[in-house]
Amino acid sequence: MEQLFSTFDSTTEEQWKARIAQDLKGTTFDDLIFTDRNGIRIQPFYTLSDMPQAIQAVFTHPDWEITVSIRVEGNEADANKAALEALSGGATAIRFEMPGTVDLPKLLKNIDLSAIMTQFVPKGSLKVFLDHFDDYLAALGMLRERLDCYVVCDPISNCSNNTIPEKAAISEDLEIFTSCRIGHKAIAVHAAVYQNAGATPVYELGCTLAHLNEYLNFLQESNAIARVEKILLRVAVDTHFFEQIAKLRALRILVSFLSGTYGMDAELHLQAVTSDLYRAPVDPYSNLLRDTIAGMAGVLGGCDSLIIHRFDAAIRMPNDFSEHLSRNLQLIFKEESYLQRVADVAHGAYFIETMTRQLAEKAWIAFQAIEQEGGWIEACKKNIPQSAIQKQREELMTLYKNGTKVLTGVNKYQDAEEIKKQVTFPETPETCGFPALNIARALIGKTEN
Repeated sequence: MEQLFSTFDSTTEEQWKARIAQDLKGTTFDDLIFTDRNGIRIQPFYTLSDMPQAIQAVFTHPDWEITVSIRVEGNEADANKAALEALSGGATAIRFEMPGTVDLPKLLKNIDLSAIMTQFVPKGSLKVFLDHFDDYLAALGMLRERLDCYVVCDPISNCSNNTIPEKAAISEDLEIFTSCRIGHKAIAVHAAVYQNAGATPVYELGCTLAHLNEYLNFLQESNAIARVEKILLRVAVDTHFFEQIAKLRALRILVSFLSGTYGMDAELHLQAVTSDLYRAPVDPYSNLLRDTIAGMAGVLGGCDSLIIHRFDAAIRMPNDFSEHLSRNLQLIFKEESYLQRVADVAHGAYFIETMTRQLAEKAWIAFQAIEQEGGWIEACKKNIPQSAIQKQREELMTLYKNGTKVLTGVNKYQDAEEIKKQVTFPETPETCGFPALNIARALIGKTEN
């Protein structure tokens, strides 16, 4: 290989810059630099000189769990059927979002919990659900088995609305959860809400760290931090491909550094979910292309599990066809693109490595600013992150309204017949401090059938 490279003359950075000016008739390298919404200057090309220090791979796992999210809305038999169909269709993990009470024997009929990863997101009393789950596993003789199972408890996510949870209630939930015998003892952070609300990646990362740090503070105060085995972060990814890869890599670096300050060795499980920002109700099949880009960014950024939402989620109820396509995208990533063969494929890419570092540095500054306000809960009481994200979403929408950013089929390359269709959007709760932003809804407006 060295002999091959020696046959070619090397080209210096200055020679490349001179060639740019020559080919673009006077346009220089500096003329092509622009600043993105994170405040990062994006250059037309990067070299080894942009990474002065030695770098290591950010993660070492090449594979991920193909995950399907199922809402259990009072009919466990239907949810069970959907889960079994997903597993037979290639899914390797199931996330159940459940009401306060659920019939577990009916919900989990013929599902081998020891063979797959599962996540349970119960509403209502955490203790009631855990006791029920405990009884279910005991009846099957599985109580002592080491299941790849997460019971998701994220009381601080209630800071997303006008009701700030009491610290005593948060401490009680953490105590119940970190003492349970089921699956992983994990801190869970539903961070996708910040990206879906329109936050910049830098501020999204800062909010995620502050959210997580609030739990770490609670656990440290109660001397329970050593019980934590895993950190589960649920993060949204969109179509800014290289930026999203860098974002996930930066998040892994930041969480490692933050948990290290507490002396923790808890493993991070990074769950990527495709963003709701770009999911258009008009020309919905274009969402498949956007989901492909976002999903690939999640995988190449190092997610441990990935959920690709249905392409038609904005216009109709779940159906076999769209759910099948959502799973198949991930199967194509694995079986045809072989994305599970190499870990951290972006390692050493000058542009992505540079962006990873810059996102991490700026996000740490954003996190420190929130901490100076007394932490995440106190900052939410002062409406600080809510106001910041509201401003960022308005700035983002301005870029779409003036055509600087393009959502194909919505603000450019429109299909006249699609735009004529009457579209009804789900209402966003008025009390939500971080209301979800759907770009198509904001651009076309809501119409009633």
